[in-house]
Parts: sequence; structure tokens; C-alpha cells
Amino acid sequence: MVGLLHSHTLKRRQSICRSRTIVMSFIANSRIPRRCTNAALTLFTVIFTLVLIIQDGNLLFDEPGRTAQSLKNHLMLNWSEPPIIFAKGAPVCKVPQFHPLDKEIWPYYRAPPSEIHCKRRQEPMSYMHLETSELEISSRAYLYSCFAEDLLRDGDNGVKFVELRPLFVGRTYLEQRTGVQAIRVTCYNVLKILTYSHIHLVAPKLAPKKIANALGAAPKKRRNVFIFGIDSLSRLAALRMLPLTYKYLVNNLSASVLRSHHKIGDNTFPNLLTILSGNRKKHPNDIHSSQETHMCDKWPLIWKRYAKEGYETFYGEDYPKFATFNYLLNGFINQPTDHYLRPFWLAVESSMVLRSSSLLCYGITPKYKLQLDYLRYFLRRNSTDPYFVFSFLVEISHDYQEYVGAADQDIVSMLELLREQVLSGETLLIVLSDHGHRFDPIRRTRQGHVEERLPLLAIATGDSSQRTTLAYNSNMLTSHYDTYEVLRSLLPARSRPEQTEFGINILDNLVPSNRTCSQAGIPDLYCTCTSQEDAGGFDEGMAIDLAQRAVGFINSMLQKDYISSSACSRLSLKKIASMFLIGYEKVLSLETSPGNALFELRFRDWNDQLEEPMFSRINRYGEPCIRSQTLRKYCYCGR
Repeated sequence: MVGLLHSHTLKRRQSICRSRTIVMSFIANSRIPRRCTNAALTLFTVIFTLVLIIQDGNLLFDEPGRTAQSLKNHLMLNWSEPPIIFAKGAPVCKVPQFHPLDKEIWPYYRAPPSEIHCKRRQEPMSYMHLETSELEISSRAYLYSCFAEDLLRDGDNGVKFVELRPLFVGRTYLEQRTGVQAIRVTCYNVLKILTYSHIHLVAPKLAPKKIANALGAAPKKRRNVFIFGIDSLSRLAALRMLPLTYKYLVNNLSASVLRSHHKIGDNTFPNLLTILSGNRKKHPNDIHSSQETHMCDKWPLIWKRYAKEGYETFYGEDYPKFATFNYLLNGFINQPTDHYLRPFWLAVESSMVLRSSSLLCYGITPKYKLQLDYLRYFLRRNSTDPYFVFSFLVEISHDYQEYVGAADQDIVSMLELLREQVLSGETLLIVLSDHGHRFDPIRRTRQGHVEERLPLLAIATGDSSQRTTLAYNSNMLTSHYDTYEVLRSLLPARSRPEQTEFGINILDNLVPSNRTCSQAGIPDLYCTCTSQEDAGGFDEGMAIDLAQRAVGFINSMLQKDYISSSACSRLSLKKIASMFLIGYEKVLSLETSPGNALFELRFRDWNDQLEEPMFSRINRYGEPCIRSQTLRKYCYCGR
């Protein structure tokens, strides 16, 4: 192991040895009894070794970037990965199994921060008490003139502020208003200069018709549905970044975490659309090409079915720029759910406060906490109506995967509020992601290639029979179509939509051991099932030839499109980044210039005809200059 240590670690060890020599010399020249010498040296060595371990996690990890936090995470992971046992025979699909901190990913792994630090740019002067609908103005504002304005939705991509009214030091009760999900507080000094501004979430007043429906539609108690999603998070990444959350789900909520759960599309949109609507397209990545200019109001999103059954509905994403139904789409004409956080987040994103805030912060508060705080309020309310919640955190994991670890304890705190509801059978809890990380450096490894296709899915139910079924299915091949079938199954028969071609209700039905990716609706490109077939080897000459052919294919796609042909640069092969085998398929990663784009090509035979679905972009790209969902990942803007 010494031979593997980095030079700075060796220097620290050498320092300990020199210090030990000095201590030995001191002891030899002193009058310390010989019987104490060995004990003193042993104690000295133990203390300095512990100091070395604490100060430098590299001692045990032997790779750059390892920290004491990495070691802590590594030790916490040991409990969570029991061996897979197949009670009724092994499935045909065998997904490769990796340790969450396999040595292959050490050079790329960044330990999550303990918290997100938000610099104080202005003194807080207002506080919203959601439980009592009271807005509190701090005593430090007594020399200022403060006002409140209601924030209203103005289409799905705009907001407007209405009804300016004065505020005074102390608490003011805010009457709930229909369509008002947030308010803005502003304070001015004696010179009428704006000195303070903050936007607060508030609880909206449900429309009278909605309340009447809710009270009359469902006399029988219905099970709540609470879906908590995090963007770009594989199951193994959840183990690395959210060990407390993972542990709480399994140990305290008896959740089953599905270990062979697959995505069915490239990015967020096709995957979430499948979860929420059972999208029946065989190639869900293509949906933008036919519905790009349409609004989403007529789409068969399942929360509509729950709303008709008297459920109070919630939908919130914290990153409006990349919102599922607004990124390359036009969103909704009408507000889609009772609680809808998009107007709030649009106002936050365009505020002066955000422009002066730290990364991932709004003022002194991490942005993810704003959504979690509202969810905590939602769960504490004394509401008699059943609810359907779909909350999706995006920003904290979309661009910087390690930052999601800062939310670990806060997520656990929210889950603690759900524990009694879940274990009593009152609420079904689903914690999920759309896909693994597509652009993190780990994606360049074999493990990252597999992880990107295996998003997190954990389901907790209070029904013992369903727990048994889920435990069995946790080792079977599943997809987002199955998640939709779970949501469909909880509806009464009169509101239940037609079953999908690919999905299985994994709460109540066992997944067949002979299930294939095709049967689960998983395109070949995203299928990680391995086979005993020989994939053959890599011939360097053939690899270069294929890489050149791949770049030519990309250029031809760009050239055939009128807009991209004039907006995008012609690419050339810079280098082959990596080559590896997965089951019976070969994976070739290549880098192009200009732009240093990394593409991954998955194929079976050197002479395979190239098709667009065989390609994946595996590093980040900037703001697009073309609208095409298919071509934008290949385009380097500028001729």
C-alpha cells in the first residue's frame, strides 16, 4: 500500500518517522525508565497515525481528491448493499453491479459539501409563517416603509405583481387568495430608495368549486401519493451523496430500492413524461419533434385523474430554466395543479436578490430549502383531503452533482414527517430520479456509463403484502413505465386510464424473471443487461476508422438540417477517449473539435450501420443556437 500513496502522503509519513527518531533520541538521553519507553513510543505512533488519517483521507483511498468525508461516506456505505438473492431463479437480465465507490471512479469523485454557504447580502426583515398565514416584519425595519404585493401567474413564463399594500412591524395575517402562491415584500428608506426585497411562498386559496368537488367526490379514504424527485441521480450516486437519506428510506421507512431500474429516454422530459402519463411512444426522445409548439394542457398527466377524485394536487420544480414542460415546450395555458411553484421560481430567478446571491442560494437560504420548507408545511397541515404531490429538485444536482449531498439531512427531516403516514398505509412514498448524471466526469467510466441508465427509484408502503412484492421486484428489471402503473393502480377503476403496453404494477405483481428490455419499454441504447456472448476485442485500426465514420455521420446530420447547417461548425475527430465492453456490446468514446465535445457510441459490430439513437453526448455543452432537441447536442455554434 505504501507504494501507492501520493508524494504528499509519503512526506507526511516521513515526517512522522523523523519525529519518532527525535523522540527516541530524547528518551535515550533522558532518565525515563526503560519500562516506560515502549509504551511512550507506541502512544506517540498511534497519535500521529490518527492525525495523518484524519488530515488526509488519501491514506486509505490512494487517489486525488479523497478526503476524510470520503472515508466517512465509504464506511457508511458498507451496510447498504446486501447481496442479491433470487428466490425464484435469476432473471434473464443481469445488470452489472458496482460498489458505489469503486476504484474506477475515485479520480472523478468529489465528496459532497456538508452545507451550502450563502453570503448575507441584506439583513432579513420579513418572515413568512405558513402554518398561520402570518407575515412578520422585523423590528429592524421600523425606520423603513415596507409593502407587500401579490404574485400572480402571467401565462406559464411570466409573473405580475398586484395590489401593493403597506406593512408594519410585527405580524400581519394574510388572507389566502385564489391563484396567489407567493408575495413580494419590499422596504424603502426615508429617501424612498429600495433597500430590501424578498419573495415568500404562501399557501393559495383553493377555488370554491375545487373544494366542493374535493368534499363530495371521495367519501372513502384514499391513499395519498407523495413523489419526491431529484434530477440526474442514479441509485449508486444516491448512496454516495445522500447516505443518510438512503439509510432512512431503507431502515426507517422499510422502502425497497430497485437495483435494476432503467430510464427509457435520454433526458428529463421523456422519462418524467412516462412516469406521469405512461407515454406510449416507443421512442420517447422523438416526442419533441411532433409536439414542440403545443401547450401541455391536453396531455393525459395523471394528476388530472387524481384531481377528479378530489385530491389536492401539487407540482413544483425549482429550476424554471430547465422545467420539464417549459424547456423547448410552451408549458400550460391554465395552472396545472392546486399548488404550482413555477410562478414563485420565475420571480426568484429574475429578482435583484438572486443576482447578488451566492451559488445555489436565494439571499441567505439555499434554494432547495425553500421548496423543502413548503413541503414540510404541506405535510403539517390539518387537511382532510387526500393529496397527490410531485416535487422535483433540479438545480442542486443538474449542474453540480456533489452539491446534492448538502441537502441530505434536510431531506431526512422531511421524510421524518412522512414516516407515520407511510407506515400506517395512509401515504405511498416514491423517491425517484429521471436518469443518472449525463455530464459528470464519472460518466466517462464504465461504471458511469451504466449508472447514467439506472436512476434512483425507492418505494415505501405500509402494506405488508406490497412490501414483500416490492422486495422481490427490487432485483428485477424495471422501468419508468412500471412507476406509472403504480400511480395508475391507486386510482379507483372509474378514473383509471388504460394500462400501458410495457408497464407492470410492481406494488402488487411480480416481475417475470424472463423480462427483457424490449418488454419493459427500454430502448436498446439504454439497456444495461449483460450477456454471456463474447463481444470480441477492440482493434485499434478499426476503432479509428469507426470514429472517423461517426464524426462524418454527425456532420451529415447537421448538414441536412437547414438551420444547423448554417449555425453549426463542421466537426473533426480530435481523439478516441476510451473503449470498453458491456456484455455483448462495444462502447467507444470520442472527442471532437472545435468545442471538445465527448460523444459515446454504442454498437455490436464494427460494420453496424450508424443511427442517431446509438450516440450519447457525455459532457456538458453551452447555450444552444438551434432549437432541435435531437441536433443541439452535436452542434458547436459558429461557422
